[in-house]
Amino acid sequence: MPRKKSEEQKERIAEAATDIFIEKGYKGTSLQDIAQSVGITKAGIYHYFKTKEEILYYILVTHDKANIKAFQEIRHHIEHSDMDDTTILKTIIRAYAKLSTERQNINLLGLRERDQLTGERREDYRKNQQGILSDLKTDIGTIQNIKKSLDLNTIIFMVISVSAWFGYWHKEDGKLTLEEAIEQSIDIICHGVIEQ
Repeated sequence: MPRKKSEEQKERIAEAATDIFIEKGYKGTSLQDIAQSVGITKAGIYHYFKTKEEILYYILVTHDKANIKAFQEIRHHIEHSDMDDTTILKTIIRAYAKLSTERQNINLLGLRERDQLTGERREDYRKNQQGILSDLKTDIGTIQNIKKSLDLNTIIFMVISVSAWFGYWHKEDGKLTLEEAIEQSIDIICHGVIEQ
C-alpha cells in the first residue's frame, strides 16, 4: 500500500477511535468497535496498530506534536514583532486557548484517558506535556512587566486550565461566542475581576 494511503487510513482509524473513546470511554471501547466504525475488519486494524493503547498514544502524541509546532510558529511571530509585553501575553493566551478549542475532543480525551497509557508511552506522553508547559513558561517568563509577587507556575496553570476547560462549558448557542469568552478570559488573567 502506498505510504500516503497508509497514513490516510491510519488517520481514519485514529479519528474513529477518538470519537468512540469519547463516547464509550477507553475501557468500554473494543478494537472491533473501531474497526466497524472505519468499515474494516479487526485484522485490518492490526496492520496499522497492534493494540488499543497504541491507538490512544498515537492520537495524543500526534495532537501534542501539532500543538508544539503551532507554538513554535507563534513564538517566531512574537520574536519578529515589536509587540509590547501586554500584547505578547494576550497573544500567547489567545493562541493557547484557540489551540485548546480547535480539537477539544482530543483535549478531553487526554484529560480523561491519559492514565491508560503505560510504560514508555506514558513517559513519552508526560515528556511531551512537560515540554509544552516548559515552552509556555519560557514564553511567558520573558515578559518583563509581570508582577514580581506572582508565581510564574500559577500564571501558567491558570492559562492552561482556563483554555482546557472551554471545551467543557462553552456552548455555541450561549450568551458569549467562543471568541468573546476567550477575550474575557484574557482580560481576567491580565487585569483581574475587581474594578480598580
